[in-house]
Amino acid sequence: MEEHHNTQDQEKNLALRFAGLLPTLDIAGDIYWVDLEKNCLRPKGPYFSKRISFNSLENYFSWTQDTYIFTYNKLKHEPEEVDFVELYDIPDSIILVEFPSMERLDPVGYARLHQEDISLYLENLDVDLHHKASAVAVKHTLTQLLRQDQQSRELTQGTISKSSKDHNTFHKKKPKTNLGRRS
Repeated sequence: MEEHHNTQDQEKNLALRFAGLLPTLDIAGDIYWVDLEKNCLRPKGPYFSKRISFNSLENYFSWTQDTYIFTYNKLKHEPEEVDFVELYDIPDSIILVEFPSMERLDPVGYARLHQEDISLYLENLDVDLHHKASAVAVKHTLTQLLRQDQQSRELTQGTISKSSKDHNTFHKKKPKTNLGRRS
């Protein structure tokens, strides 16, 4: 997801960032400005107008991977909550996206926002002015997983059914008799 750049690229990117140029993030071809001052991803072009607030993505942040991971609707140009339990068909427009933390998207803006020394962030992080979110087609991936799950269940049920057939004779009830009882 991240590429390390040479020193000249870093100096150029840093100068552009200090001059006010915001980094961008490409989510499935939709380009957003990474605007940490406004706490959002702002659409770069006029073709769609919905901002994505970082607050709305809070529940989709993976602390272990230091990334945001969520489903995104390419047609609506926005994150979309998907209830996979109640889902009967997965639209092709739904994808799973992943991109780095705010700190990695814009280390300069992040340091400014938190009133911290920018050099502390620049020691460990590159200043990239364009990022591309990783995207996975949910329909294809879930279809494969569901097919594997169904095959696994069929194999398990087939084994259980076969073993049950082999043991059909046990648990037959004995006929009631009146032996030992007086009538």
